Amino acid sequence: MESTLHALTLGPLPRPLYMPAIQQSVTIMNEFYLIALVLFIVVGWVIATRFASYFSKPIVTLQQMTHRIIQFDFSERWKGTRKDELGNLGDNMNRLMVIIGEFIEELRGKNELLEDELERKNSMERMRKQFVSNVSHELKTPIALIQGYAEGLRQNVHEDTESRNEYCDVIIDEAKKMNELVRELLLLSQLESGHTVLQQEVFDIHDSIQTSVSRFQSLYAKRRIHFELEFEESPCLVFGDRSKINQVLNNYVSNAVFFLNDKNKIRIRTGIAGNTLRVSVHNTGPHIPEEELEPIWTSFYKVDKARTRGEGGTGLGLSIVKQIMNLHQMHFGAANVEDGVEFWFELPLYDEKRPANL
Repeated sequence: MESTLHALTLGPLPRPLYMPAIQQSVTIMNEFYLIALVLFIVVGWVIATRFASYFSKPIVTLQQMTHRIIQFDFSERWKGTRKDELGNLGDNMNRLMVIIGEFIEELRGKNELLEDELERKNSMERMRKQFVSNVSHELKTPIALIQGYAEGLRQNVHEDTESRNEYCDVIIDEAKKMNELVRELLLLSQLESGHTVLQQEVFDIHDSIQTSVSRFQSLYAKRRIHFELEFEESPCLVFGDRSKINQVLNNYVSNAVFFLNDKNKIRIRTGIAGNTLRVSVHNTGPHIPEEELEPIWTSFYKVDKARTRGEGGTGLGLSIVKQIMNLHQMHFGAANVEDGVEFWFELPLYDEKRPANL
């Protein structure tokens, strides 16, 4: 009995028939778990990446927008369609950028207007100082002459009648020059103030030209100036302020007389182009340098010493012409021609078919 138990105890146990199937099942389960783990990691990584991108990308975009705002660049806008807090933040950023952009544009426009206004004021101040300096210079000489000759009369420097009359003539002549200067200064001031109202009417420009020529022929009879009139048709009715246009004509003719050369010829002609009449005043004489054709319309401007107004000009004639023609809103100008200089201005022709001009 004991030997039988001993043999049963020490002998190898028989291998169950179902063990290989269990081991195979375990192996398959291990492989399944491994594959499932890998799939879980891959899917988790993809989900985590997309989830992170879903939140991080709009945050990066908003951060870039704030950086552009700091640099005053409002070109980029939030383009997302999200309905969450980030979407609301992006929409608010868009509205904020629009508001800031409009404010900056308005501020920039006002700043430009302010700069223009400051420049205009500085320019006016410079012009005022230059104007005062020019007026003082123009008045200084006649005042000194009047004072000197008046003191000479009081002290009986010359007792003979002829010398005293000569002194009186100088005083009267200089007083006339001062009076003319003051008169033109007042006229220019009125024109520049913007309060001058044009008294426009229909008149014959040829009558005005002939009146002006007759006046200067009488004043400068000794110089034997030859006036040539070339009219396209007569009568020639134009629309404008007759008295101010006469002032323009007189200033042009006066300017032409002062700068005549030995040929002593002034040609005034009219020409029609469409509904506009051009009046040109040409004088034989030296040319004006091309770079100075524009500034000659400035008060007291002198091209050079050779073209000073030694015969009594005030230096305001062309600036008065400029103001008058600007009031009429018509063109004017000057040009060097073959044998001299030509000044011109334009006026609208009167048309009976267009009574609305009146």
